[in-house]
Amino acid sequence: MAFDYEAGYSGEMDAAASAVLEHLLGRGASLALVSTSATGPALAERFMANLNQQPERVNNPYTNYANLGYIPGGSIGLYSLAKSPRQSLPYDLQGVDVWASGPLSSVNGIADFSLVLVLVSDPETARAWVEQVGPTLRQDGAVLAMVASAQTAPLVQPYFSGNPRQVEALISGLAGGGAYENASASNGPARRVWDAYSLGLVVSVFVILVGTALDVTYKALLPGKKGK
Repeated sequence: MAFDYEAGYSGEMDAAASAVLEHLLGRGASLALVSTSATGPALAERFMANLNQQPERVNNPYTNYANLGYIPGGSIGLYSLAKSPRQSLPYDLQGVDVWASGPLSSVNGIADFSLVLVLVSDPETARAWVEQVGPTLRQDGAVLAMVASAQTAPLVQPYFSGNPRQVEALISGLAGGGAYENASASNGPARRVWDAYSLGLVVSVFVILVGTALDVTYKALLPGKKGK
């Protein structure tokens, strides 16, 4: 799972991805966290910490993940990751060789992950994942999916809707996260934020309409200007 968004997008991206993560954890998934952004590993830790603050996890926190840290080199780094994740990121943030035992011990190539999920706020980063990692995944039948910010999703859409499909699943911002929560019958942060945003829009439109009506009424009641 790649945390490839900047801190300024964390509110939108965390909410949009929350239901997806809950779904994966509910199915007993083991996660490997990476990022091509220098701030990504810290955002990943923050995301997992917030996830474990949910009431249902306070006494049973999720710890079955490895934060493998920062992937240097941009597109070249992603190409290296696709070819040999063990050599590209040999240790986690604590300096532990997580490939030696545990869930990652059976992983030799990127396609050994059943799902590569990228949380992304930049279209160029999304394109790099599609071009550098996507071919290896498709060759071996693994899945590349993305949770994209609202402004980036339209530029990722052609990879999702094209033939052959290069991104197997795409969630677009808060609206997409809310739709995923509806489909999975969960009441997560995306729906709450989106509902509040929608209510704010309705209130704003109502205020504008009332203001316009009052202005028109006021002008209609004004006496006409009298000539001298």
